Amino acid sequence: EIKTLYGRVAATAEKKARALFTYGLCKLFGMMIFTEEDMFRRSFAAAMGFEEPVMPLPEDFQDPDNRTKIKFDTIANENSNKTPLIEQVNKSTINVRISDGSFINHPIYTLVAREGIGESPSSVDSTYLSYEGLLLNKSIFDKSLTPIWFDLTSVVRGFREGMPTLKSGDFLIDQNNLPVFSNYGQGAIFMPSGLGYFGNPSGGIPAYSPIIFKIELYLVKKTDHDGDGILTADEFDSDGDGVVDDTDGDGLADYLDAD
Repeated sequence: EIKTLYGRVAATAEKKARALFTYGLCKLFGMMIFTEEDMFRRSFAAAMGFEEPVMPLPEDFQDPDNRTKIKFDTIANENSNKTPLIEQVNKSTINVRISDGSFINHPIYTLVAREGIGESPSSVDSTYLSYEGLLLNKSIFDKSLTPIWFDLTSVVRGFREGMPTLKSGDFLIDQNNLPVFSNYGQGAIFMPSGLGYFGNPSGGIPAYSPIIFKIELYLVKKTDHDGDGILTADEFDSDGDGVVDDTDGDGLADYLDAD
């Protein structure tokens, strides 16, 4: 009875959160997306094969071939001829299992401003990217000053599930032995709190807050976390219920269990 009651409470809270998400999107999707010039240079880790670590300052960044960044603004005045955001996003549904074993369907919206030319990550691969996290009022709660590696098994589910819509890019090494990226994937993910932090406040994110991530995806590394020769994508969540697989019931997730 306690589990059933908890499930009902969770479901009720989630309905409230989804209502807030829908309301916020209605306001946000009255806006548009366009690009603005911005000079920056991408660095990446010595693990990519450089002899020495590369750690340039943010002001040293430049990107001569892809001087675009995603910006949300109101469709009015000089922006009156821009395309509404609602006409550019793709909607899908993610099933999330709650404590009583039932499922709640959560909408997730993804925007692909530029797809990229490389490979798409699975939802559990390692990705080298830049990101910016926003609330629906466009206030920023987190951002990367330089590109970083993200293990997608360690991020919120909405971020993880939205990443396969983008592809990596390519790069060349300049005279200073620094990478300059081009043709990389660029987009945004809009998620309700049920795919984010739900009722748990985190940093500048209030409880039950829908959130947005703007993302630039540079590199993808397919992962095999336990080194058993099976990609993590093939043993993380085979039934798609959002719960990490533990086939032998030993308390260790399959993707971390080499036996």
